[in-house]
Amino acid sequence: MIDWKPLGMALILCASSWTGFRAAAAVRRTDRELRQLRLDLERMRCEISCRLTPIGKLSAQLAQSSRGALTTFFSALAGGLHCGEAVEQAAETAFAKAQLSLPPEVMESLRGLFVGFGSYDYAGQLRQIELTQTQVAAGIALLAEQKQARCRSYELLGLCTGLCLVILVA
Repeated sequence: MIDWKPLGMALILCASSWTGFRAAAAVRRTDRELRQLRLDLERMRCEISCRLTPIGKLSAQLAQSSRGALTTFFSALAGGLHCGEAVEQAAETAFAKAQLSLPPEVMESLRGLFVGFGSYDYAGQLRQIELTQTQVAAGIALLAEQKQARCRSYELLGLCTGLCLVILVA
């Protein structure tokens, strides 16, 4: 006869640990997305200031140079603009498809960037990009302060929760 109790305890420990490690991975993914967004915004600023690249072409270029969820975002944005959607509408569709894991302040700033994109002159668009870059830099700085401690806390919390449940079951 098989004793299922040790198997159940192992599954409880693994599931709880996995939850903690998954939360830590989400923090690391947010950090990667913020750093990639910083690079993308800088490229966007350079392309607009030096070449006056239109947003449709620029978003297609960014889709090729980005990584992760930002690739999905910029390709969905380029696709929407190619189909004739307004920038704001194409950006909202792209946000829904990409499911970015950025902090709320950065998402708000990024949404604001695309809501006003094309509504301002060259200098106004560059200023919007700079404001978004400032918000992204603040997000990176805040996350850098908390990242190591948060990741360690999530991992240990998942592991300790699993061990507590195993003790209760045993």
